[in-house]
Amino acid sequence: MKAKQCMAMTILSAACFSICVQADTVPPVQGLHTVGTAMLSVPAEIVVIRVSVVAKKKDALTAKKSVDDRIANYFDFLDKNGIEKKDIDAGNIDTSTDYAYSENGRKSVTGYSAYRKLIITLRQPDKLNDFLDGALKLQLNEIDNISFTVAHPEEYQEKVRQMAIQNAIDKAESLAKGFGRKVGPLVSIEYMPSEKEERWHYVSYQASPNRATPTYSAKDAVFTDNVEVVFSLAQ
Repeated sequence: MKAKQCMAMTILSAACFSICVQADTVPPVQGLHTVGTAMLSVPAEIVVIRVSVVAKKKDALTAKKSVDDRIANYFDFLDKNGIEKKDIDAGNIDTSTDYAYSENGRKSVTGYSAYRKLIITLRQPDKLNDFLDGALKLQLNEIDNISFTVAHPEEYQEKVRQMAIQNAIDKAESLAKGFGRKVGPLVSIEYMPSEKEERWHYVSYQASPNRATPTYSAKDAVFTDNVEVVFSLAQ
């Protein structure tokens, strides 16, 4: 019995030794890993304005009516300035109870607040200031943020992707040349699609009815991408 166990252990040890020897004799894979990156800025074609309307009143119904009236007035302003309904997104109205707390921890109702958010897609970036001033003049309390984008972002995303690929190739060729080698065939590609990057701007904006020139202009839309690749190295 002991002889059989010794024989089995000998065979197993020989197999392990054989595997280890084979692993040690396999030459390491020669490769060059690079990451290609790219960024593309293009003039904005579309501006998205996000506006909030808040009203605080003694009762919820009055607060809601105050918000609805201001939103309706701004709708009229947008319509007169050529903004189509499909480019206006008016969210549902929210109401809440306002409380005050005494020193002993008791709370009492002080009034009610109504809140509504409005998103306007402006396809004439040069008129941005007019729409910002119009919102504030009609008592839309807060201009939350402004973003800049383009009508067909997929075209620019494809362009910046090709730029990232070329950047990876250029880096690989430069590195290989520096070490006296040449880039061989492509071994692998790792890619995680990048979404378009909209330029966001948080603003504190004051209406300026008497200004001679615009004070807020459209920014660029920015697109980025990256790709990781491994090339073999030619002798």
